[in-house]
Amino acid sequence: MRRVIGVVAVACLTACSLLVDTGGLHDGAPVPSGDDANPPVDGGARDGPLGDDATADAALDATDGDAPDAPLSPCALPSLFCDDFDTGPSDPAGRWDSMQSAAGPLSFDTATFRSAPRSLRVAITAGTGGRASELAKRVTGLSGSVVVELDVLSGGPTGTYGEVDPIAITLEPPPPSRTKQSLAVIFYSDGLYFENYRENPNQADNQKIGAFPSKWAHVRIAVSMATKQAVLTIDDAVVATVLVEGSALTGIVVGTGAPYTNDVGAPWTFNFDNVRVTKP
Repeated sequence: MRRVIGVVAVACLTACSLLVDTGGLHDGAPVPSGDDANPPVDGGARDGPLGDDATADAALDATDGDAPDAPLSPCALPSLFCDDFDTGPSDPAGRWDSMQSAAGPLSFDTATFRSAPRSLRVAITAGTGGRASELAKRVTGLSGSVVVELDVLSGGPTGTYGEVDPIAITLEPPPPSRTKQSLAVIFYSDGLYFENYRENPNQADNQKIGAFPSKWAHVRIAVSMATKQAVLTIDDAVVATVLVEGSALTGIVVGTGAPYTNDVGAPWTFNFDNVRVTKP
């Protein structure tokens, strides 16, 4: 989310620690336009009423991904949106509103997964400037709060990079004085960050955290307009909290893959599994 133009104000909150690696930043997942601007919540069998996070946590136990005892998919539980990439469309974008692949291809991976038999894989290629490879999904029907959960495996950087954002969430509507508000988990060259980025005027509040785990990690982002906070949890540990603006939250656009990259010096892969959106 660090852009070449605009003023960026950084406000770090309470420091937290995690495992060991490095970081990035961006301006959130692109919102679909035209006929895709207001698609309905996906009507497939994996959408439904609201889910219970404790039940979801039980379904996703702590075993590592591609072992025979890998956890069950949470998509059997009620959700506003859920994609485990295990069944259904042969196209990775089948349950999503849009896909772009300028930063590298998106595909199913049947060798590495959290829930069998496959996950989503993005293979980011080396390249300069800003690029994106992502699946984007708009979810509506919110009432001021939301929880987004997914399992993420980082292949680790193999060279230098300016920024790589594997997860971005655009909050809708934006605050009255802004045109956009987005949350992102960002790998910068100087560390890993959780950020709230607002546009027009541009402002970023972020918190630097420790390195991302070198194995499958369960990532949970909970947003509440009542508390004006977005809380990032990784493997059941709260690692960062940032403030959010506004009083309304009626929808989000979830972006996963590589919603934004900048100046990637060498290939980098991420795997994603069990993307789930619920009300808390």
